Amino acid sequence: MDGYETTKMIRENRSDYKDIPIIALTAHATSREEKRCLNLGMSDYLSKPFKRDQLLLKLNKWLYKDGDALLNIVSIEKPLIIKSELLENKLIDISYLKEISDGDESFIEEMLTMFKTNTPIQLNLIEKYLNNGSDQELRKIIHKMKSSLGLIGINTATELIQKIELKIDKNKSKENWIDDLNTVRNLCESALKEVS
Repeated sequence: MDGYETTKMIRENRSDYKDIPIIALTAHATSREEKRCLNLGMSDYLSKPFKRDQLLLKLNKWLYKDGDALLNIVSIEKPLIIKSELLENKLIDISYLKEISDGDESFIEEMLTMFKTNTPIQLNLIEKYLNNGSDQELRKIIHKMKSSLGLIGINTATELIQKIELKIDKNKSKENWIDDLNTVRNLCESALKEVS
């Protein structure tokens, strides 16, 4: 059951939870997706990747009507903007990972290891679906990649994937998005070399 189905079930079948706040966390950063979530009964919407203070403000809005509880926590937190310690010519920027993990090195290492493990598999699946699969299957693979690429700061790739997804959704032919996909593949291969 996905978030849409869960929300519908809660709103329609669980009167004891009908007023519980539901905040959509989605990789789709479009106004159309936001409207869809709200129309399905979700209370609010937050697109990934998001910053910790954005989440805290959403939670504050829905959990504390007096506006005091979490805002006080936010106001005493250390600054959330962390400069990347990586050189400018590096593709990977772990500043977002540092921010959401509060500098937890083991979490950052785990995320980078997952990227190293999963990305070659996903690149092979892209190749497979490019050669003899459907565009929708290919779209599912690149959509899964988008979040992990955003976590490690390869924003160019996440933006390209979003463009590709929109073109596939509009039934555009491969010629309309293959160059963007090849750029994403090259960025992933370069990032893998950085973490090896």
